[in-house]
Amino acid sequence: MKSIIYRYSRRFFLTSEITRRIESRIFILYPSTRYSVINRTAEYLIKIYILAGIVTTGLFLYADFSLYYATISALVVYAVVNSRVYGELDKLEIRLLMQFEKFITDVKFRFQFDGMLEEALQDAINYAEYEMSLQGEKILECLQNYYRKENEDYTEIAPNQFFLSFYSICLMNRQYGDKKESGQSIFVRNLGYLKEEVNIELLKRRKMNHEFMGLTALTILPVFAIKPIEHWALHYMPEMENRYCGTQGMMATVLLMIFTIAVYKLISVLKRMNHSEKYKNKWVEQWSQSDRINRFICLYLAHRKKSAEKLNRLVRETGYAYNLDRICL
Repeated sequence: MKSIIYRYSRRFFLTSEITRRIESRIFILYPSTRYSVINRTAEYLIKIYILAGIVTTGLFLYADFSLYYATISALVVYAVVNSRVYGELDKLEIRLLMQFEKFITDVKFRFQFDGMLEEALQDAINYAEYEMSLQGEKILECLQNYYRKENEDYTEIAPNQFFLSFYSICLMNRQYGDKKESGQSIFVRNLGYLKEEVNIELLKRRKMNHEFMGLTALTILPVFAIKPIEHWALHYMPEMENRYCGTQGMMATVLLMIFTIAVYKLISVLKRMNHSEKYKNKWVEQWSQSDRINRFICLYLAHRKKSAEKLNRLVRETGYAYNLDRICL
């Protein structure tokens, strides 16, 4: 059943994009087998379809069907579903970060015994929860196969910059060994700093979710109230029919819908703006393949060398999704 839902969702033009988005993110967060990724993707698609059905039913419960109102309602349903997808994926990442925090503690504890990195990672993987154990196995595999160029590079599949930092710390230890400073292991100290950063990120996420709790529901509420208010007004004041059914009424409804979707989208962006996930624009990725555009960007940066160096330093410090030439696009 799940495979059928996934297959048709992947092919249908209205749901193919959102299906690919969910699948790609789940594959990064939980790098398991293809079958498991498809099952998880299908589970989220089922939830989305149920949500879309509930929202659509609520919009048409007190409304007469018309092409005009159906089009506007479809936009509202798309906005709600799109935001819901990001919300569910954010919950997945928060759960993984909580497991990652414990994983770092286990690696630190085991490494202090004999200084053996691979054994420490393997023991931490054995005690980790399922999702984190998958990431741990992927990290260990990439570390063991680092010098084989045909193997997958973890920098391309890391869920966020915290996992990438952990991989970099482990890779440095594997290449150059551990050193002590003031009697303390540099590797253990770096893991302590990383754990603090993960804890701060979790606190920021919880605070953000608490501050925005209920705002999305309040934002979308006016859309559901349009038709009930219209029916109430026409029942007690029939002379207002010309207003509601005329150009002014239709324009007012369209503007209210657009304003509601804009506010809803703004809230969703504000909730995600500080998250560690790297969002990329498909148009930027396509334009960056052009040799002419790349040559123009190189000339542009060459004439502004000092500004480019300063901006490039800021981009690296913040761990932004794009490097300097992509930002210029």
